[in-house]
Amino acid sequence: MAAAQDHLSKTTSSLKKRVHELSILNDISKVVSSVLNLERLLDVYIELVRSKIGIRNCCILLVDVETDELVVCASNGEDGKDLVGERTRMGLGIEGWVAENRIPVLVDDLARDSRFKDKGSAKYDAGTFICAPLVAKGELLGVIDLNRKSSGDKFSEGDLKLLITMTSQVSVAIDNARLYRLLQENSFRTVQALATTLEAKDRYTHGHSARVTDYSVRTAQRMKLPAEEVEKLRYAAQLHDVGKIGVDEAILRKPTDLTTEEWDAMQQHPVIGERIITPLDFLSETRPIIRHHHERWDGKGYPDGLRGEHISRLAQIMAVADAYDAMTSERPYRHARSHEDALREIKRCTGTQFAPDVTKEFVAAMREAQPALG
Repeated sequence: MAAAQDHLSKTTSSLKKRVHELSILNDISKVVSSVLNLERLLDVYIELVRSKIGIRNCCILLVDVETDELVVCASNGEDGKDLVGERTRMGLGIEGWVAENRIPVLVDDLARDSRFKDKGSAKYDAGTFICAPLVAKGELLGVIDLNRKSSGDKFSEGDLKLLITMTSQVSVAIDNARLYRLLQENSFRTVQALATTLEAKDRYTHGHSARVTDYSVRTAQRMKLPAEEVEKLRYAAQLHDVGKIGVDEAILRKPTDLTTEEWDAMQQHPVIGERIITPLDFLSETRPIIRHHHERWDGKGYPDGLRGEHISRLAQIMAVADAYDAMTSERPYRHARSHEDALREIKRCTGTQFAPDVTKEFVAAMREAQPALG
């Protein structure tokens, strides 16, 4: 009777553990199948792994094919984000060995394991550790490692098997995210090529988008905007004039004042630009920036006549950068203004054409950068 109860207890415990593992795999599957942004995928995944399994540190390293190194792309736990960007040579340390051999390992005590005496990194606690390769379609993508359980227990073979199962899920998701990013980059370059081709036809506007991008990014960084916002602005600035493709070339190059009809056509280029990038879902957040980079703080801009804070902060930044580059560049109808003259004009237009706080930071950013800008 006692033996039967003991068997039943062990069976029940085993089933509960298996149900728990299946629950973890199900939760991870939901996450990895719904996220296509690589950075977000990795961050969400390792946090889910750390919380569900109960570990102190989790780290994902991906292969840099150009240098044949492993690069920490996501890390959490007690070491936080400090490890992101750290590199490990293939074959060196635990991760390097796992990557080179494509064999998962379980280490009971890092300090005493002779296989990994030269770990090549000081980021590990001296304790129990598991590491597994990330492979998709026969290609090594990287490795994932888990260091120390929160409970203080050692990792078991069962933990290693669970990690191996989890890596098969995330490997496919990483591969999909990389393909999606490649598709995004190719689509962006196609649209960017259109804008660059348009600029190249006119010596007066050649390099305009690149300069506006530089000025906009410098200002956003000085304003300490989040990296995601800066990147969004970078994309928008590079494409902000792509809508001029839909404006008659004679209007774009006209050396004299535009007629009312011609000015109406010119004012449509932000709308056309927004329309061009609308099919590109990954650029959805850049659409209002492109559409509104000619709006004015006093509401007298175009195409929508937005006023004040109704204009997005990123569009406000690009409006100043765009105006500055226009003033400091040669045009068929006037000579370029000097750097200081253009900054004086921008300050004069503060509160009417441009947002006051943005203008202040833009002027400071341009004065700081002037030696580099030439």
